[in-house]
Amino acid sequence: MNRDASNTRPLRWVALLIVGLVAVALLLWALSPGGDRLVAARNAEQLVGAVAPDFQLKTIDGKQIALRDQPRYAYVLDFWTVSCPPCHSLAPELQSIHKKYGFHGVRVVGVNLADSATAIKKYMEKNGYTYIQTTDRGAVANAYGIFATPTVVVIDRKGIVRDVMVGLGPGWEGRLESIVKTVAGEK
Repeated sequence: MNRDASNTRPLRWVALLIVGLVAVALLLWALSPGGDRLVAARNAEQLVGAVAPDFQLKTIDGKQIALRDQPRYAYVLDFWTVSCPPCHSLAPELQSIHKKYGFHGVRVVGVNLADSATAIKKYMEKNGYTYIQTTDRGAVANAYGIFATPTVVVIDRKGIVRDVMVGLGPGWEGRLESIVKTVAGEK
């Protein structure tokens, strides 16, 4: 047996143990009662049925979009980051909704919370996604009570929040398709 290889095994176990303990600590922190994260989750979910907070966002192409400026549209806002693996699972569904319902007045808008316009463009081009991308450094996310990515907010043509999905729970694809189909059919 190689003496150097046997010396690195304990270090690997220690590193794995540390990573595991940090992951457990973060999970416990995120789930702790009374924490700001739970308040944010309740706030985001409490938006369902309420008038959506107005937003003004700049697209990665330099255009401005605002909820109140475009009252004839329904919106699917996707709060995400490039480094979020579940966000990558959501993106193909959002592209499908963009293609299927874009001509029916539904705007799919990616609201990136951390990345540069260059990084976002690279990710979108690499994957062939064409829906609108914006950046937000906290103002819109705070208004919507966003605390995790991905979070999807569906807003109807009247500016009412119809659904908020935090994370990707079981059956999320059907739930998202169903609510978007409903708001797309409403006038």
